[in-house]
Amino acid sequence: MFDLEILMWKRVLPRIHDFHDCLPHNPLPPQGVPLSPLTGATLLVGKRIVHDPQPNVRKGEYTTGYNDAGASQSDKKVGVVGLTLFDLRRRGKVDQLGMYALERKIHVLVTKPATQLLEHHQELIDLAEKNGLVCWVEHHKRYDPAYSDARGRAAQLGEFNFFSAWMSQPKSQLITFKGWAGKDSDISYYLSSHHIDICAWILQGRAVPTRVVASAATGIATSEPYNCVSQTEDTITLLVDWQSLTSSSHRGTAVYTASWTAPIGAGIHSKQHFYYMAEKGEINIDQAHRGYDVVVDGEGIAWYNPFYMKYTPSESGHFDGQRGYGYISIEKFVDAAQEVNSGQAKAGDFDGQGFPTIKNTIITTAILHAGRVSLDEKRPVFIKEVNGKWVLE
Repeated sequence: MFDLEILMWKRVLPRIHDFHDCLPHNPLPPQGVPLSPLTGATLLVGKRIVHDPQPNVRKGEYTTGYNDAGASQSDKKVGVVGLTLFDLRRRGKVDQLGMYALERKIHVLVTKPATQLLEHHQELIDLAEKNGLVCWVEHHKRYDPAYSDARGRAAQLGEFNFFSAWMSQPKSQLITFKGWAGKDSDISYYLSSHHIDICAWILQGRAVPTRVVASAATGIATSEPYNCVSQTEDTITLLVDWQSLTSSSHRGTAVYTASWTAPIGAGIHSKQHFYYMAEKGEINIDQAHRGYDVVVDGEGIAWYNPFYMKYTPSESGHFDGQRGYGYISIEKFVDAAQEVNSGQAKAGDFDGQGFPTIKNTIITTAILHAGRVSLDEKRPVFIKEVNGKWVLE
């Protein structure tokens, strides 16, 4: 029997080669390598297992709903990735992936952002291309029907002019993520990676980022009762210049803001929206309010988003979230891996189909990395393409 062993960890990587050396002969991180709930990779690793009653699913809010602080207090109380993969296995979609372990090759689905450093992202691209492997980033918002439709409509609005995105989570997240907040990563990497990717996806082939300037607010995360490390930012804003690829006279600007110090009890775990303006029109999406709210005595109003992940069961008592874009983002990756496995497609074929492949998402990493450098060095950071490789200056 071939099945799928699910290995999920997110770890700080001093070198991307350390990531590669862990797999597949040593699929768990070496002793002494710190695990953190953010930077690194979520891996779907094909491996032969025989009726294993305890598949290896590691902790994490997005994985199982549990983390170092215990059960998550967010809107993902039972996770996303674990539920999705268990259901895919129940539906018989994942068994053929086990062949890749025998061939000493794996397909990889990486949590967003793919890496913190631009050069590490490029190394993942090179590694995936060298081995003909499917390597995608789990940017699930690309599968949100409103966001996907917005991308199609934006293409008809002419030259890009302005983009603004806001995403925040309540201060309780500072307790959930205290183990890594401000130490291993920041709120921009964690949250702004969503809308930076959406903006880069909309502008793919139409404009490129050229300059990033970052600014941050501080003081809440480092004070009582959160007591995060001194360098922890509360809110981070990135201002990015985008140059049109079709008109030298057209340049756009984008503002990406992320915070984990929003009020507790607002009824929304992730408050988020974006605004897009071009020469012939505009698009405005409120992703937090989908026209669906629930009020419970003593709890107040809550806005739910079953379009992302539906947690209420089906009539038969099974998991019923297959139509959610959180589920679809993982299912699409599994489908792509199976197509490559069966010879129906090559891994590089998906680069031209709008999927969040490792190659298609490098601009997101470039902007995030540039933002971190801008904060640390208090200067603008420029993004350029040199001999087919993206670099920061």
